[in-house]
Amino acid sequence: MFNVSQYLKEKRMEKGFSANKVAKVIGVSQGHLSGIENGRKNIPNEKFIEKYLQVISSNSKEYNAHVDLINKESMGKYQLGYNVTTDSMISAFSDEEVADRHTFHNKEGDLVERGFEFPINDLNYHLSNEHNAVFYKNEKLTDNQVSDIEKLIKEYLVNSYEMRENTLRDLNKEGLIDDKILDEEVKTITRKIKRIKY
Repeated sequence: MFNVSQYLKEKRMEKGFSANKVAKVIGVSQGHLSGIENGRKNIPNEKFIEKYLQVISSNSKEYNAHVDLINKESMGKYQLGYNVTTDSMISAFSDEEVADRHTFHNKEGDLVERGFEFPINDLNYHLSNEHNAVFYKNEKLTDNQVSDIEKLIKEYLVNSYEMRENTLRDLNKEGLIDDKILDEEVKTITRKIKRIKY
């Protein structure tokens, strides 16, 4: 039977994080965290697990892999939220992935994948394409609405990266990540923010 407390402890130890350091970042005592990890105390709520995973995960992909496993193995006991504030959304605005494939159901109901020679999955492409109207749930958007949406997306993504940078700096102060990792991550974040803004 799957034990989420044991799973969290194992993953923390694999990453080399002490219980004391993780507890500080989460905002609980080391004794309280150890009680949860060792099964003497119940996990307070899903938010606790999500905070824990944020500390021990190096990126969104790793975090979401933990979420997938816990949601599946707990048989519905936990329904953790995914981290979609970084890699998955930002790839549409970067050159890290070629966003030219689209999967859809045709008239016969068959699932079809089609390739395009333009970035069909890039939101920026659709919001800036002057030749085609933009719709949301069959509602045609005005030029002003499209412009406002683009601004909101930019602000959201920039804010999410700035929050990630602040979190990384906090982890560095706590000794959970070293200066080299921090510098590399900050450079990546700075580059991505620049790409989003311009």
